Amino acid sequence: MPGKQRTRHQVAADRAEIAEMLHKGYRLMQIAHQLGRSFQHVQHDIAAIEKEWAQRQVGTVEQWRTRQLDEVAELKRVYWTTWERSLKIKQLLLVEETSVPPLSAGPRSIRMLGRRKTAIRIEQGDGNLDALRGIQWCMEREAKLLGIDDAAHADQELRRMLRKLADASGMDYDALVGKAEQIAEQRWRATASETD
Repeated sequence: MPGKQRTRHQVAADRAEIAEMLHKGYRLMQIAHQLGRSFQHVQHDIAAIEKEWAQRQVGTVEQWRTRQLDEVAELKRVYWTTWERSLKIKQLLLVEETSVPPLSAGPRSIRMLGRRKTAIRIEQGDGNLDALRGIQWCMEREAKLLGIDDAAHADQELRRMLRKLADASGMDYDALVGKAEQIAEQRWRATASETD
């Protein structure tokens, strides 16, 4: 939009989009490129956004905690969606081609077409363990933010969620708990090795 004056509404919409991209970790040049704006234009908008953010930071710790809980809840929702999607039945298309060598060697050789076999294989998804780890992290973070991060409460909440998940997906509860315990054990070992 060179030469055109942006309306207040356009400025607000642009800055909201830039703020979201900043929140996601985009760099200034990436933002400028993606929005089709000049480096200086985006830099000016970022300065205005940072000034506005600084004015808002006067808020209380409780507002920060609420915002953090909202972000963790959104992240947990994404992890749950990923987990549920990973349990769905998958259809894989398998293609096998066989080729026949040319009838003669040379520039005028005749190539024969090969045969193609196709098959569809159906597999039951076995669950994305990274999604389970993400859910566990979110639950731990929520508990810490709420001040209820004792191990017994987190364990009880995790088992309740696993029961709900097992019932909803038709999976065996004990197998699901076994996977969750494996993840917890791996995480504990990784943490223990980092502190040694």
